[in-house]
Amino acid sequence: MKLIKIFPLLFLATFSGCEINSDLDLENAALILSDVREILKGELHTPDGKLKSIDSYQFESENHVGRQDWYYDETGKVVMTLGISENDTSGVSIYIYNGSGLLVQRKSFQKINGDFEYDASIFLEYDGNGKLISELNSDKKLIRNHSYNENGLLVLTQYGENQNMEKEIYEYDEFDRVLKYTYIGGEDSPILLFYYRYNSLNQLEAKEAYGPGSSEREDAFQYFYNDSGQLIEEKEYYPEWGFEPRFRKTYKYYPGTEVSGN
Repeated sequence: MKLIKIFPLLFLATFSGCEINSDLDLENAALILSDVREILKGELHTPDGKLKSIDSYQFESENHVGRQDWYYDETGKVVMTLGISENDTSGVSIYIYNGSGLLVQRKSFQKINGDFEYDASIFLEYDGNGKLISELNSDKKLIRNHSYNENGLLVLTQYGENQNMEKEIYEYDEFDRVLKYTYIGGEDSPILLFYYRYNSLNQLEAKEAYGPGSSEREDAFQYFYNDSGQLIEEKEYYPEWGFEPRFRKTYKYYPGTEVSGN
């Protein structure tokens, strides 16, 4: 496990990809540094086997769209993610937990005209069993609400303050695996409909969909794993365009090297 100690000012200079200078918005900088200091009271950890980064590509051109890097605390909870685009940090998200270890806030900053500015927060609320039930925006207005069945499995996500906008429906097989996913917009007709397929190791292998006018399903998403069972690649296709390639993601994980620094 690699331990990372970074002083807040040095950290800000590092992830901004540029030196701190007089053009930096000091109020925004202070806000960012305050959050970073809170996290860096401890050390950023890179635990063996934990997700390190996600790289996104446009499928056909292999154009690199961006990367997201992940960092953790000593218990293995993610505390910070960095968005990277064209070898420069484009944004940072900070994850805040309550005393029970539940994620209660995700605070995001974006890099605009060379400076980092506060973008938004997502607040999360849970029931007595620790199940996520509500997500609220920066103004504490409801974004989406989650409902579960008697087995504690997510079956419905509804969007909007009045819960009358989009909704997502999950159906399960006898092994409590997601079998079918339905996304419904403002009307009652499904906009997206995916059927989940699993391999012999019980790993999600693909999400199948029907193309326009077709009676046969094809793969809209495909998933690939390494020998340790970790997801290493995801491929996405356009069902509405004859399942042409759309995006590709690759996943990397931290090795178990023991390195620490100041």
